[in-house]
Amino acid sequence: MSKRQRIFIAALLVVFFQSLVIKEASLLSWWWLVPMVCFLGAWFCLKIDLRGIRYFTVLFLPVYLGFIFSLVFRIYVFSPVFKYLLLGSFGLLYYTSLLTNNILNVSGFKIVPLSRAARTVNLLLTFICAFFGFSVFYKLHLPALIQLIFVFASSFLLGWQYLWSLDFKEKVSFEALRPCLFLAFLTTELAFTLSFLPIRVFVRALMLTIPIYFGLGVWTQIKQRKLLKSYLFEFAFVSLLSLFLSLFLLR
Repeated sequence: MSKRQRIFIAALLVVFFQSLVIKEASLLSWWWLVPMVCFLGAWFCLKIDLRGIRYFTVLFLPVYLGFIFSLVFRIYVFSPVFKYLLLGSFGLLYYTSLLTNNILNVSGFKIVPLSRAARTVNLLLTFICAFFGFSVFYKLHLPALIQLIFVFASSFLLGWQYLWSLDFKEKVSFEALRPCLFLAFLTTELAFTLSFLPIRVFVRALMLTIPIYFGLGVWTQIKQRKLLKSYLFEFAFVSLLSLFLSLFLLR
């Protein structure tokens, strides 16, 4: 069985298990099993090339997707049609994350033509995970301190798993973690500021995703030595557009 076939089967099994959890009321308290199944599926598909730090950087995003979407189905109430459309989207995102991280993992050993495209898709998946993660966690209405801890941890871990794909370093160092820490502190400071405002969950999550988009995008260009004014203008334009949209929704 090829690796692509195993990834496809793993995605189907994860979707099937998620459907059982959201269908049976008695299983709703077992939502935490979904990210565990996502981890086992990702490990089964990618275990051949995994070693060291790659057990985190390669497997984190699929597991985080399972964790976030299991909370989405537990917290929000959807119509049956939209629920299964969202379930299909979850399966597609999980499948895409496995394919993307497989390419990035192999790229650490040899040159792969699709590595740049995989890195772009991984960046997009990181934004999606950040937005849905913030949205779901703020919907829980937990104490402010726990919210800030979650924002810091999520920003740091999401940034780390993406920035690893820029150089594929096998060892953890402060130099590699420094931009992740800076990004996490910046996002957490913004979250602390927004905690004093009566903002909708959707708007809060969108505004917290902006520094992640800007920070990871600019750092990518710095690492690739391609930081031009056009890139800065693009990142700044999208960030400001998102900020103005968020401020408009505040009204």
